Amino acid sequence: MKISTQQVPQASNARLVRVLGVYETDEVIIGFGAIVLSCFGFGEATSDDVGLDLWASFSAMEIDDLRIWRLDDNMPDTIKRVDGSSRYEIHGTLHGSNVHACGLVIGDEEGSMSPEYDYLDGVRVGTIVDRIDITFHR
Repeated sequence: MKISTQQVPQASNARLVRVLGVYETDEVIIGFGAIVLSCFGFGEATSDDVGLDLWASFSAMEIDDLRIWRLDDNMPDTIKRVDGSSRYEIHGTLHGSNVHACGLVIGDEEGSMSPEYDYLDGVRVGTIVDRIDITFHR
């Protein structure tokens, strides 16, 4: 097992993840605990990173309009891939423009989440995003 020797980054939403695969299409497969995600890194990782534990932060990319709905308070956190695509359905708690789910903080890349959905701040929400982008903190 290879572990990054770097300290915890300044980004408060960063999480230590294992790089499981890197593809020429900028797809990066990462894992933590029992969760495996296919993210887009846009040159963020290379094949040399496979097997490393690296600090990363995540943002949601929505091509069309972002849609968020309220969930029952007893709904568990989930991050579930939609039909093998790059889309994910995420259930978590909205805090500002971030959804906290399964130990991840997933930010809104466009920053448009907060104003429209302020009334849902602090409650359980669901959303479907077109992809999850990843940034590694080196």
